[in-house]
Amino acid sequence: MSLELSRPVKSFLNKFLGSRYQYTPIAEGANALGYKITKNRQEFFLKVYKEGRYLERYRREVFFYKTFREVFAEEISTFYACSDHAMCLLLGFFKGMPIRNTTEEYVADAIKFFEKIK
Repeated sequence: MSLELSRPVKSFLNKFLGSRYQYTPIAEGANALGYKITKNRQEFFLKVYKEGRYLERYRREVFFYKTFREVFAEEISTFYACSDHAMCLLLGFFKGMPIRNTTEEYVADAIKFFEKIK
């Protein structure tokens, strides 16, 4: 995984957060790289799509977050900004945990979530 952010991504972050922030690579998927961004005790998740061939996937994800912004703001993560030039999204960071045992409550919560995004 690349430790260094590209110039377009840094420019995007500087525009949104200013020049003083820390970043840590935390995930690499088939489509994108993930970074934890920290600024003044605030935490963000930066998702940077790989190269131009993932442009359509990036656009679909931006559409999804913009369309369901109110659902994610309360349920999962806040969508803050994106950059078409840098193909990246800036989201609120949340600490997840794996579900070890499926309960009726987890299933009910999942159903409520899907009902909201129909």
